[in-house]
Amino acid sequence: MTNNDYYEFLREESGLTDLSRDSFKGLIWLILFGNNKQLQKVRLRDNSYEEIKHLILGNSRFLVEDLSQISLYNWLSPKQKKKYKKYKNISLILHRMERMIMDLVSQKMIENNYKYISIFDSFLVKKSEGVKIQKLLNESVEKIDKVFTFRLK
Repeated sequence: MTNNDYYEFLREESGLTDLSRDSFKGLIWLILFGNNKQLQKVRLRDNSYEEIKHLILGNSRFLVEDLSQISLYNWLSPKQKKKYKKYKNISLILHRMERMIMDLVSQKMIENNYKYISIFDSFLVKKSEGVKIQKLLNESVEKIDKVFTFRLK
């Protein structure tokens, strides 16, 4: 991927470059996290929701569809169950996956005695250790899926 911005990359890959980045990001968020009522109203030019989802997500749409069908009701606390909306499954699953990955790589850095500060989906580390840490973390997450990578900035 030559473009470091995920939304720009997907926008270019889907050929929807006439949309602004923010409009495109909003469309993706709607596709991933919208409820059925919202999704049935989605139109872009002459394309329906299903056609837009195919255009943007390609074969990944099957994963999104599968994730949206998983019931997370039993994972939730009694308080959360009162507010449960099935269409929010993808958001919760992705959040849990992100936490699992960040916990895994944090543990790797602790095991290797690296000092770091965790910030959401990033880490602050000593500049002199950056390349070694990047290699260690990428080797760790590669075992989960090759789509996950850490970059130095």
